[in-house]
Amino acid sequence: MKALLRPLVLTTLAWAVPLPATGEVFKCVLADGKVIYQDSPCAGTHSPRPLHIETGRPSVRDEQDAEERAAAERQRLRQLEEAREDQERDAELEQEARRKREAREPPEPSLEARCADYIKRAEQLEKPLVPQQQKYEIELRRRGDDARSRREKARALRDKYFTECLGRY
Repeated sequence: MKALLRPLVLTTLAWAVPLPATGEVFKCVLADGKVIYQDSPCAGTHSPRPLHIETGRPSVRDEQDAEERAAAERQRLRQLEEAREDQERDAELEQEARRKREAREPPEPSLEARCADYIKRAEQLEKPLVPQQQKYEIELRRRGDDARSRREKARALRDKYFTECLGRY
């Protein structure tokens, strides 16, 4: 049994140890001055020289810096998630408050009802006055609210009707 276990452990360790990458990288400068890197020698050069890039393990300090940055990123992510959860909670509370408020308040009249009301009010303002209302009209004129202002109000109501009710089509 130990004889079978030993090659298995050695094979697993061999796969677990990172191997350095091998290969050559060539730095080429084009005619326009642009620098490119490729895995084959540059065209038109007589003596291509590959770049030698060190691919060793990072230093202990680099690993510590990376760990610190990762910890800071995890902390920032936790803060963002908490902020998002707070916003979702606030939105739910606001939505619940809106539902309660709407349940207490009468609903706003529908667009059709508002449009019908605009026409009805405009027609009332444009109607000729009957004798009982003529006394009222005299009083209105005395205060400065004459037939012209009634027509202007009716026109404003009709304009409102056209913009809000017919302007949506």
